[in-house]
Amino acid sequence: QQSMAAVLSFICVWLLAHIASSFDAQVVLHCDDEFKAFVRYDSHSNRLNNEVASGRNWRTAHKFAVSDVTPSTVLEIDCHNNAGPGGLIATIYYNGVAYSTTNPIQKGNFQVVSSADNDRNLKYSAKASKPWSIKSYEIDNTAHWLWNGNEHNTMTFRFDFGKVYQREEGRKTEESTCNADGEGVKALKDELERLRKNEAKLFDIIHQMQTQKK
Repeated sequence: QQSMAAVLSFICVWLLAHIASSFDAQVVLHCDDEFKAFVRYDSHSNRLNNEVASGRNWRTAHKFAVSDVTPSTVLEIDCHNNAGPGGLIATIYYNGVAYSTTNPIQKGNFQVVSSADNDRNLKYSAKASKPWSIKSYEIDNTAHWLWNGNEHNTMTFRFDFGKVYQREEGRKTEESTCNADGEGVKALKDELERLRKNEAKLFDIIHQMQTQKK
């Protein structure tokens, strides 16, 4: 059963990464205990004017989209702990790549920008570690829970799309170069576009799979 779960997780992560829209990002996260997510599209905008998601219950894999991503797009997640263990774990799918919360955080594209108790020293826990033991297929198995170990605290985590945009521009350049290769490339692009349109259906399938596992 564990090996099957690992296979399903790999398939879901791969599919989600490869069908995400070129202009939208898909976010999946757990926060212990509650969160709010904000998006800024330029350095002058007030993030509080653009709340894109919120939720409670750390057992829930919360999913939402960040639309019209540009190099200036920044996602910030406020995760608040009421009592007991706190933590944030997330995977963001953007233009064929999955970006997760990593150990250490510097290995990935997330950063901690503030903590209500002024303690930004993080402690890390693997995806399936206790007390959470989550099995969300949409969260990459390499992802880690992030927190400073303190209770009754709010921490803000940032994902700056500008840091990954240069890589995406390089991918687009390679794709444009491949256009000269003929019908085979066109057929592949058509198939990827078809998969992108079925993204919502895939999320429903994953939700059904999780429900059946329970």
